[in-house]
Amino acid sequence: GTGTDKPEHVEYQLGSLYSEDGPPHPLLVAWHGFGSSAGSVAAQSTLDEECNERGWVFLSVTGLDDQLYGSPVSQQHAEAAIAWMLANFHVDPERVAMVGFSMGAGVVANFAARHRDPDGVMIAALGLVSAVSDWTAAYALGTGATKAILAGEYNFGGSPDEFPFRYQRSSGLHFVPGTYPPLPGDLDARLSMSDNLEHVPVFLTWDQGDTVPASKAQNPVRARFLA
Repeated sequence: GTGTDKPEHVEYQLGSLYSEDGPPHPLLVAWHGFGSSAGSVAAQSTLDEECNERGWVFLSVTGLDDQLYGSPVSQQHAEAAIAWMLANFHVDPERVAMVGFSMGAGVVANFAARHRDPDGVMIAALGLVSAVSDWTAAYALGTGATKAILAGEYNFGGSPDEFPFRYQRSSGLHFVPGTYPPLPGDLDARLSMSDNLEHVPVFLTWDQGDTVPASKAQNPVRARFLA
C-alpha cells in the first residue's frame, strides 16, 4: 500500500502493558542511522524496553532502504507504516513521537516538518541524537562514496547543483554553500524546513566525541529547533 514496488521492513512491539481497553497508547517511531536497519534500534538502545515499561507502542522503520536520507519515497514508506499501526492497534494518533539517530535524526526532523496536516499523520514530539540535518552540506563535505549514495535513484537523483530543491525539501536545515567549512556556515532560514517545528517539542543531543561534523553545527541553531 505504499505506492512503490519496494517492501518496507518494520519492527514493532506492543508491550506487556498493551490493552485494547482504556485510553489509546502513545506510539514511539524510531529511525535508524546510516547503514543500519529497523532491527538495529532495539539492539543498540533501550528504547523498546523504555516503551514497554511505560505502556507505549514501539515502531522501528527502515525508510525503504538503510541508506536513504529522508527522500520523499522513504518518508512515504514510513508514513504508510505509521498509518498501518494507527489502523490496526489501539494507538493515540495525537501522541506519536519520533526518535532518530544521526542520519535518522535529520530524517525524523524533516518528517515532522513535512507532516503538518491535522487530517494526516502528525508528530507530537521529537528526540534527535547526533542529528545531521543538511544534505546539501553532507554532499559537499562527503567522500566520493557518500556523493554517489546521495545522488542515487531513491535519494535525490543527482547532485545539489543539479537538483537543489530535492535536497532542500528533505533537509531540516540549509546552510549557504560556500560559507563552510568551517561548520556551521550561514543558516538560510527561508530554505530550512525546521521552521515548521516551532510548536513541536524537540530534545536535541549529541556526543561530544561525535565524528559527524554536522552534528556539532547544530548548537548555533538549537534555538530554531526549540523555539
